[in-house]
Amino acid sequence: MNWSNDQIAEFQIGSFRFLLQTFYVAEHAGNFMMSLAVEDADAWWEQIQRLDFANKYPGIMCRPPAMQPWGIRVLYLSDPTGVLWHITDGRKS
Repeated sequence: MNWSNDQIAEFQIGSFRFLLQTFYVAEHAGNFMMSLAVEDADAWWEQIQRLDFANKYPGIMCRPPAMQPWGIRVLYLSDPTGVLWHITDGRKS
């Protein structure tokens, strides 16, 4: 964490930064998608399984990487607030 106050915090991993804030609107979260491009979606899937996210957070979606009709491998993961993450890699199945 680089800095924070009672409303927002900035985090950094390597050269990448992101903000988290105390903002939640159910309608927004339930219709929000994030895409994260990674080198190896299978490694991410192994970590998700190892951490047992599906049991730790009942009701979330966890689907292993699979080639989609549009030509991208996608691992689907919803977070506890309802945001749907598309974790993608460039591998061909």
